[in-house]
Amino acid sequence: MKEFLSRQGIRFDTRLLTDPVHRRALDGLGRYQAPVTIIGEEQVQGYRPPELLAALRRAGLVDGGEQQGPGPASNAALRLNAPMADALAVTGFLGDGLALFNSNTGGYLGGTLEHSTVPVPGRPIAVETSHVAGTVAVVGYESGSVTFLSLEDGSYLNGDAAGSTRMTGEMPLYAVAHPDEPLLYVSNSESRSVTVFDAGTGEYAFGSLERSAFDVDGQPGVMAFNESQGILYVRMREGAVIMLRADSMAPLRGSLEASTFQTGRGRGIALSPDRKVLYIPEALGDADGFALYDALSGEPLFGSRENSVFATGAVPFAVAAHPTKPIVYLSCFGPQVVELRDGRTGDYLLGSPESSSVPVGSGARAMIVDPRDDTLYVSCYDESSLIMLDASTGAPRFGDRAASTRTTLRGPRGMSLLGVDASGPRHR
Repeated sequence: MKEFLSRQGIRFDTRLLTDPVHRRALDGLGRYQAPVTIIGEEQVQGYRPPELLAALRRAGLVDGGEQQGPGPASNAALRLNAPMADALAVTGFLGDGLALFNSNTGGYLGGTLEHSTVPVPGRPIAVETSHVAGTVAVVGYESGSVTFLSLEDGSYLNGDAAGSTRMTGEMPLYAVAHPDEPLLYVSNSESRSVTVFDAGTGEYAFGSLERSAFDVDGQPGVMAFNESQGILYVRMREGAVIMLRADSMAPLRGSLEASTFQTGRGRGIALSPDRKVLYIPEALGDADGFALYDALSGEPLFGSRENSVFATGAVPFAVAAHPTKPIVYLSCFGPQVVELRDGRTGDYLLGSPESSSVPVGSGARAMIVDPRDDTLYVSCYDESSLIMLDASTGAPRFGDRAASTRTTLRGPRGMSLLGVDASGPRHR
């Protein structure tokens, strides 16, 4: 949002919802979608460029369309000095590109950030790897598209960006790959749909966008995949999770209503290593908490919400689960920490909030664990940085915070480990 307004030459004030005073000021709106932008007498909820531009025009603050900055440079400079299987891919939302880091050393896969970057315009917000198909998919938020790259060398799958990009829907947020089939699922928040792609060809899974996009009841966001049950979980911003059959996209229990269970509002979702528990941060207008649900029934794990929702730091946003250990990670925007929680009980992993909370940079929006060397990666959007931590203790991976931090493209969001899939390590 800050970048969008700055490109229009608009001066603005920022009021963080981590401040209780500012959160109370929005109570009169009832349920709202952050960010909330006040332009004159108008309010725009969520990040919606067309509505924001229209409101700015009505207020007399801009004349024409959005001012576009310079496009990304050619990817001719991409010169990797390590295999793609060694890469951690990180999207740069404001940098319009995908940066590749060496997951063995923590350095850049091409030696420098410039030589490790694939240009992907359209505000890339998420990245996902299909090991079955041998491709990497990058989701563009503003462009409403998905760009497919080769997992072998990072090149565009079909020769160039245009030939490797397909439209998906309005304001997509997330992507998840089927671990056994060459299928990719993309959630489209404003289109209120999930689109399915053939990850091997970059084409639509069912022949066309119309036939491959499936409507859901609300705004879909982060998703999780249960390969043992063939279930796709779709987290809805309104406060619910929809369970779909991954092969057909049919509701798991016959109808969307019967296949939906209610949660608090929020954005993240993660699945336990044994595929039996769903972890869900709840915030965005609701009481802050970390909730555990049964992954098959959708019921609170410990019999009731009272027993299954645990207090957290202010504004829990992202969540990730260790792929081989019962450890869950929550990024909390208010105190700017990552909490380590016991995935079996919901309690603080190391006994107390203080000992189980690791300071990180502002805007920790994504986390992922590499089980091969037990590293937790945290992308910090506001600081354009990547932090590497010990996934079991939270200690800096390379001795101290400075040595364990790398500069990313501007506004890092999504991450994917190219050498690890849902079934575990692929090399080393």
